[in-house]
Amino acid sequence: VDDASLSTTTGTPPERSKSTSTSTCFNGSSTLTAWALELSKVSSPPESPSWKKTKDVITLSKTFHIHLHSNIFFSTAENIAQMLEGFGLRQITGKTLDSTQHNDTIIVECSYFAAIKNMTTCVGPSCDDLPRIVIQTQQGKRNFLPEYLAACHLKRNCVIWEFSTYNYHWQTSEYGLEGSVFLVPHLIQNRLDSLAPASPKPISERTYDVVLFGVMSAERVRLKKALIEQYPNLTVLMETNTNIKYITDAYMEAKVCVIVHSHSRISAGEYHRISDFAKFGCVPVVETIADTDIGVSFLTECAGVVSADLDELLPSIIRVLQDEIHFDDMQVRIDWWDDGVEWSTLLNRTFPALPTGNSSVMVPEGAPNVTSVVDDASLSSSTDIPLPCHSPHQSYLQLPLECDVHQKQTDVPPTDSRLLEALECQKLQDSQKSFSVNFFSFAHGNVFEDFLPLYAFTALQSNRNSVVEMVVDNRTSFILNRDPKEWILLLQEVLGSVCVRNVHSQTRKRTSNSQTHRFLEVPSVYAEYTYIADIDIFITESVLDKRRLKQMATFNLPYSNIIRPGKARLTGVMLVRTRNFFTPAYKKAQDTAITGPVPDEMVLYDIVSRSGHGLPPATNMSDPLVVYRPTHGLHLSLNRGPGKPMCQWGLAAWCGFLAVRQVGDMLCAGSSGVIITRIFDMVIKQERGNMTHKGGTCS
Repeated sequence: VDDASLSTTTGTPPERSKSTSTSTCFNGSSTLTAWALELSKVSSPPESPSWKKTKDVITLSKTFHIHLHSNIFFSTAENIAQMLEGFGLRQITGKTLDSTQHNDTIIVECSYFAAIKNMTTCVGPSCDDLPRIVIQTQQGKRNFLPEYLAACHLKRNCVIWEFSTYNYHWQTSEYGLEGSVFLVPHLIQNRLDSLAPASPKPISERTYDVVLFGVMSAERVRLKKALIEQYPNLTVLMETNTNIKYITDAYMEAKVCVIVHSHSRISAGEYHRISDFAKFGCVPVVETIADTDIGVSFLTECAGVVSADLDELLPSIIRVLQDEIHFDDMQVRIDWWDDGVEWSTLLNRTFPALPTGNSSVMVPEGAPNVTSVVDDASLSSSTDIPLPCHSPHQSYLQLPLECDVHQKQTDVPPTDSRLLEALECQKLQDSQKSFSVNFFSFAHGNVFEDFLPLYAFTALQSNRNSVVEMVVDNRTSFILNRDPKEWILLLQEVLGSVCVRNVHSQTRKRTSNSQTHRFLEVPSVYAEYTYIADIDIFITESVLDKRRLKQMATFNLPYSNIIRPGKARLTGVMLVRTRNFFTPAYKKAQDTAITGPVPDEMVLYDIVSRSGHGLPPATNMSDPLVVYRPTHGLHLSLNRGPGKPMCQWGLAAWCGFLAVRQVGDMLCAGSSGVIITRIFDMVIKQERGNMTHKGGTCS
C-alpha cells in the first residue's frame, strides 16, 4: 500500500439534483453494477471451476469476519460486507476471531497484509483450516503475491477476489489460478462521498488547475516539476497529505485530478483514487490502465476519464484545460457515480438461489425455544417454513427457534449500576459525538416496550454512525427487567450508540394518548437527522434515502413526510433535519398543541402547520414525491385500534430482515425470539388462507 492511510469518514452524502441527460450510461447496461456483473462473467461463468469454488465457500458457511488492517480499505471492507450479508451471511465483529469458537467462519483478509506483513486476525490452532476470501488489492504483480495466491489456490476452501482483469490474466496465464479467482470491482469506494458538495462549483470557476494526492514517487515528482516549469500560470497542487478536510477541499476546487501509477508503467486501474474524487466533479486524467477487457470503456464513456501513457500525460492535461474537455458534462459524470454498485445483490445475481429441496436450512444462530407462545398446534413441533429468498442461507426459517448451544453468550453481564450508567442519554449528550441519525423512539407498556430492543438493533445495523434514543415510562424497570444479552449486543462499539430515558412527566400529564408523546418532545441527543416512526418496524436499509432528501429539497421543507389524502394529518413516519426542524417556533407550537382525544397524526399536523415550517403539497398526487413515504423495512402494524389487527406481510418480505447482521444473536436474547415466533404464527395462518383482509382488518 503506497498511500498513507486515509482516516475513515462519517456522515451522509448530501442530496444532489440529478442531471436530465439521456446518456446511455443510465440505461442499465453501462452502470457500475453492470460493470461488476460483467467482471464476474470473465472469471466465473456459471458452472466454471471458480464459480463452483466461490459458491461452495459462501454457501457452506453462515458467518464471516473481515478486517483489512488499513483505513484506506475501510470502504472496500464495507462493500465486501454488504455483498456477503446480502447473500445471507452474518458478520462476526471484533478485532480477532477465535478459530476454536468459529470453526466454519469465513476469514476475509487483505492480500498485502497477509502475504508481506504476515498479519491475520485469526487466533487459535485451527486458523489454517478456516475458509478464506483473499481480497487482492495490488495494482500489479508484486514479488510477494504469486506464492501467497498459489497457496490459496491449492486449498479447497480459499478463493481470491480480484478487482483487475490485467491481474487476472497474469494470475491465470502464468500461475494457473483460474479455478480460484473471482473478479469483483471492490476498490470502487465511497469513503469521501459524505464530504462531497451538494452543488459542485462549475469547473471553469475552480482554483486549482491540477491536483494529485499520494506518495510522491519519482514519476509524480517529475510530472509536477514539468507542469510548474513549462506552464507557470497553472495552479498545481501535487503532494503527500493525509488530512481529509484538506484533500476534499482541494478536490472541490480542482479542475483536473491526475493519477500516475505507483509501481509500474503497466498497471491495473487505481479505482480507489478515481472513485475518491469522482463525486467532486474534477476531470480524471489518468495514466493508461492495463485493464483493457472491461471497465476502461465504462470509465471513458460514462465517467469522463481521459487516459494517456506517462509521456503523454502532460499534453493530455493541458488539452483538457485549454479545450475544457468534459467541463460541461460534470453533473452527468457525478450522477453516474451516484448510482453506485448494488453490492448487496451481486452474489445473489451471480449465484442464484438453490432449488428449495437442496437449500441449506437457515436457523438464525441463537434463538430461544419458544414453543409455549405458539398457539397453532401444527407449529408446536419443529417446522421448516420455506421462504422465497435469493440466498440459500435465507431459504428456510425453522420454528420453534432454538439457540445453538455452541454459541452461548460468553460476555459477563454488567452489574445493574454499570448498565444503567452505560445507557444514560445525558452521557451521550455530554460526549459531543457526531451522529448521522437519532432514531427517536417511544414505547408505552410492556407489549410495545418489547419491540424497542429489536427495533433499535435493526436500525443501528442498517444505519452506520447513528444513535437510538429510547423513551419509556420507567427507565430503570425497562433496563433491568430485560435479558442483559440484549444490552450487550446493543452496546457493541461497532453498532453505534443507544440510550434510554424517561418520558417527561409534563408530557404524560398533557395527554393519555401515548402515541402522541413522540411529537411533544425534542431529542436529548443531537444528530444531523432525527427519524421518528412506529417502533414495530424492522429497519433493513438506510433511512437517509436520496428520495427523502430530494423530497425535502423539492418542497423546501426541513422534513420528509406526506399528508394523508383528504385529511389534515401528517403520517407518523418522518425524517427531519434536526437543527432546522426543532426550532424555537416549533417548540412553542409543541407547548400549545391540541392534546385532547384526537389522533396523533392530527396533533403532528397541527404542530407543524403552526411552526412556520410549511406543509408538503396534498393535491398533485401524480408527483411521486407527494406520495413518497417509505418505512425502510418491515412494518408489522400489529394493531390499528381496538379489535383491528392488520394482515401481515407475506413470507417473501422477511428475507431482508433475515439478512440483518447478527439478527440470530438478537433473536437468542430476551423477548425477540418470542416476538418473531408469535408473528410468524400469524403469517403462517395467512399463508394457509385462514386469515383474510376485510375492510382494513385481518380475520
